[in-house]
Amino acid sequence: MLKVLVAAYLLCAISVFTVAIDAGWVTYDQLSGKPYQVGYDSRAFTINGKRTILLAAVIHYPRSTPIQWRDLFKKAKENGMNLIQTYVFWNAHEKVRGQEYDFSFNNDVFKFLDIAREEGLFVNLRLGPYVCAEWTYGGLPLWLQQIEGLKLRTTNAPWQKEMARFTTDISRLIEPYLARNGGPIIMSQIENEINWSDEYVDWCGAFSANLKLDIPFLMCGGKSANGTVNAANSCNGVDEGYTSRHVRDHPNQPLAMTENEAWFQRWGKYQGYRSTENLAYSVAGWIAAGGSYHAYYMWHGGNNYGITASASTTTNYANDANLYSDGTRNEPKYSHCGFMHKIAIKYSSVLLGQDIAVAKRLPWWDPSTSSWRNGTSQQVYEYGSGDNKVTFLYSSATSTVALLYNNKNITMSKKSIKVLVGRDDQLVYDTSIVKEYPKMVEKDVVNKLEWSAWSEPLGSLQQVVASRTIPFLVSGKLLEQLNVTGEDTHRMWYRAQVSVPSAEVSKLSFNGMAANAYLVFIDGEYIGQVYDIEVRGTRNYKLEFKTNKNSYILEILSVSYGQHNEVYPDTRETKGVIGDLIINGKDVGKSVTTWVHQKKLAGEYLKIYQESNRDLVHWDNQLEKFKNKALTWYTAKFNVPQKVSAQAVTNPVLVKVDAGTLNRGHIYVNGFDLGMYYTILGKCVGTYPCSVIDKSMCDQPSQTSYHIPPEFVKENGNIISIIEEQGGLIDNVKIVRKE
Repeated sequence: MLKVLVAAYLLCAISVFTVAIDAGWVTYDQLSGKPYQVGYDSRAFTINGKRTILLAAVIHYPRSTPIQWRDLFKKAKENGMNLIQTYVFWNAHEKVRGQEYDFSFNNDVFKFLDIAREEGLFVNLRLGPYVCAEWTYGGLPLWLQQIEGLKLRTTNAPWQKEMARFTTDISRLIEPYLARNGGPIIMSQIENEINWSDEYVDWCGAFSANLKLDIPFLMCGGKSANGTVNAANSCNGVDEGYTSRHVRDHPNQPLAMTENEAWFQRWGKYQGYRSTENLAYSVAGWIAAGGSYHAYYMWHGGNNYGITASASTTTNYANDANLYSDGTRNEPKYSHCGFMHKIAIKYSSVLLGQDIAVAKRLPWWDPSTSSWRNGTSQQVYEYGSGDNKVTFLYSSATSTVALLYNNKNITMSKKSIKVLVGRDDQLVYDTSIVKEYPKMVEKDVVNKLEWSAWSEPLGSLQQVVASRTIPFLVSGKLLEQLNVTGEDTHRMWYRAQVSVPSAEVSKLSFNGMAANAYLVFIDGEYIGQVYDIEVRGTRNYKLEFKTNKNSYILEILSVSYGQHNEVYPDTRETKGVIGDLIINGKDVGKSVTTWVHQKKLAGEYLKIYQESNRDLVHWDNQLEKFKNKALTWYTAKFNVPQKVSAQAVTNPVLVKVDAGTLNRGHIYVNGFDLGMYYTILGKCVGTYPCSVIDKSMCDQPSQTSYHIPPEFVKENGNIISIIEEQGGLIDNVKIVRKE
């Protein structure tokens, strides 16, 4: 029986792509830009009163770029999506309080909405404004910390005033894109994953209603207010019990999943992998149990360009999603899940034409007793009847098992679902049967780059480059880093002339410090670093060094890997040298009365990674002089031949950095910051939700390839610049193309 079913499935899986779309499926391009109404009932969201399944591709506009957006949307539609979901990122738009909002380049949410409209896709615009999202400080501007008496994400007048101001401003700006004006936005979200303060949750519900956008608002991953739809963030909404709880607690709302997790990666940890079978099992199970809104978080994770990543999150984001971070298909995940989407589309009116099916338990064969037994791991969901019948056979067992359905003995793989249609129970989909697809590979564009180098000036209290004094701030005490740097940079210098007791081995202690790394220099000589990949709060560090001096210029570079994304009412981010700074028993942090603070490296401030500013410093091609020298900039030129503008989207260009060469820093191409690179090895310790360990990736770099946005790829004369913080070798950095 199994062989027959598999053969039938393979035939039907092909035919699914050619069938006519059924009446229960609504897309934006069917509306011709005319005003329409959005609502919901207990079974589904409705467009002009018509129920529709919503299949959402989560794509964050600042994690991709305008040229990419259209390609990503086309792939979404091809794969069976009718909805794009994104957050609005407050700290991307308002880095300085009260400053004109920044909607330039990949912050241009309106262009993002325009392209979605042109491609015939609805949009769920999640206003937040707290987004979490492994985005620095959860999308909240750091300047909120400067407002007296402000507590975040709770009943607190200063917070509510600022939150309401920004959210109201965005709501007014998106007016042309709302459904009532014929635009693509059909729903929104207020707050995100909140599990405290019913009073604040209720305020959020009332506030969203007062915006009067005439679209449903969701609240996900926790509490929800009256008037909003409670939605799930999950790995599997059925097995984790969300579907049954929702039907019980919110009987008048549809089942909505805003985030089916692809997860993300931390520096220094293994690359998590969610199998295609597991993801398909989750998606098919959600639809079987009555889910009518499903979103892949992420469908395209994209990249944390610049300094946007949250604390210790890698530059590529959710790279195991259906589309890789560079925008290429993650096969077989992309296509295998796509088959399930097409089935949901074809049979949408059957699925939505009745109440949510009640799961019926099925007998399973127990080899130990040679008998059929009733259990809890096998069940069936049935929709429709006769030729219009759709059946989901569901096994949550962790091993292969036989179940009995309609007097048929059917073998089910572990944690799998079979979709049967018609009165003859024809198999059209099996989550556990996955076809293999060719994979794209990285091919060298330039194998050998001709590098030149320049090192940051060290050994003085003030830096002067090209007759320019780099701005600095003098204080009688050590200043907290973020109060000085804001969101301009992740780096700040602390400099002072110190006098300390001599010792055969000097000991430097950082007590109660709050940065990811401190690089220490004495009279311009690098003596080492202390670091913590994912520090939260404060901790103590110790560093030993040798010197015969008892008076010298001490320079400490404080480096952050981003702010934490999990933000609670009393969360306050602090960075820098903020505790006791003790050398050989002397607290120099308090005894020294003149501290020089400098935000940014000199090269950062002068923007020597831009072509127009390269000549501000003297580049040297004698690389031996810079071998393993900390705080060294490298630059080179490269060409990318053949139809760059057309191919850089579908065949992305990447910078490949191997372990054993460079260590940590940032990569710039044609003036654009690709984000942080780090060759630290990923240890196979701990777990990621939804994911398993790919043991072949143990003790491999957390990330090796870094995406160059298509806008910054030219045929000739591309400039790559790298700032290497720790010091390393530049002999094995490549430019590759994915083909």
